[in-house]
Amino acid sequence: MRAAWLSVHGEGDQQKLAADFVDYILQRAGEEGDAVYKKAEEIVEEGRARGSLRLADVKGREVLIEGRRHVVDVFGGGAQFEKGRSGRTLLRIAITAEVDGVGRIYEITFGRYGETTRPWASP
Repeated sequence: MRAAWLSVHGEGDQQKLAADFVDYILQRAGEEGDAVYKKAEEIVEEGRARGSLRLADVKGREVLIEGRRHVVDVFGGGAQFEKGRSGRTLLRIAITAEVDGVGRIYEITFGRYGETTRPWASP
């Protein structure tokens, strides 16, 4: 699916290599029979159909939170790994945004706890 996405949304050599790889996958799937080819084609089409959106592309977007509409402008962000108090590795995502005209940095921290990943958000 990722290769199919890159074959449409990638740039330069990356896009060409991804398109060649997708063609090869579909060719090999066709050699395995109709059922395999149809499933591979379905996955490729889903990958190609997915859009591309960068954080900085989110401007004037309306979001619905707890039944209320808010206008969001995102200016940037980043992610980094850090060690939590328990020694586990956490992923901290920070987004600089303006929500309803109020600018601030929003942080979300993800940690792996058993079989699930749970986010912990803090404004």
